Amino acid sequence: MKTSHKVLSIALFLFLLSGAGMWAYYDYLPWVGTHFVHAGRDLPDHWTLELKVQEGRQLRGGTAQMSDVPVPETEAALKGQLFLQGQKAGHEWLQQVKVQQIESVQYSWEHKANKDLLEARWEVRSGQRGGLQKLSVHPEHGSLWLRQEICAAWLGTLWPLFRAQGVHAGQTWTALIPFQIDAKELKSPLACQWESTWSFRGMAPEAAVPLAILDLRAAARSNQGQVEGDLRAEVLYSVIDQRVVASRGSYMVSLIGESKVSGVQLLDRVQAQFQLLRQVDKKKDP
Repeated sequence: MKTSHKVLSIALFLFLLSGAGMWAYYDYLPWVGTHFVHAGRDLPDHWTLELKVQEGRQLRGGTAQMSDVPVPETEAALKGQLFLQGQKAGHEWLQQVKVQQIESVQYSWEHKANKDLLEARWEVRSGQRGGLQKLSVHPEHGSLWLRQEICAAWLGTLWPLFRAQGVHAGQTWTALIPFQIDAKELKSPLACQWESTWSFRGMAPEAAVPLAILDLRAAARSNQGQVEGDLRAEVLYSVIDQRVVASRGSYMVSLIGESKVSGVQLLDRVQAQFQLLRQVDKKKDP
């Protein structure tokens, strides 16, 4: 009799211990919350990109403050088709992104040929759970659309960094999106980053298929110069396909940097709006 009481006591203790453990690690259980992963990163992918950019730029001597950075006066707009495909690269993924077709492009200051844009490609390195870790452009040149302070923000919405655990509506997590400002007037490139906060807003109401809405808020920072920026975007994620299907947002980056001329600084402000939409019926690849 004593033995059976002892066995029951031990069993009850183990049950209570396991219950306490499940409560403490509830969010880590595999069936809890909505799980976000990036599926099909090795498959050909087609997107429509709409991007509008405004910029103000000035060289001036003396000491400057952010309030001195000029208001954007020039404008440009691009609408085109993107082709994407990735491959595994060790513990990372390497995504190749290029403009496959330009539907329209406008500049407020001049007419420009865009052959260089069609020849170039972005290379994006991301982790197993997403998150832009490194961005480079090949071949390197000064096209407006290929500058990292302009393209890093919208590229960063294609592969958000996801948590390893499931998440509930309202939960947030942080990530860094690195980019570089390499204006021809600067004495040296500035390494920057978007200090980002992702959040799961919930499921899109009245959608024909289950779509999760993710919000992105970020601030631009640099340890090498005076850089300020703000990024706000929303991303639609298909729960069935386990892939991002659309994103849109706006951002602004301001900088004061040392130019190649001694005692002269570059003051620059870029602001932009973008919209990305995955194309599901594309069959032809380049």
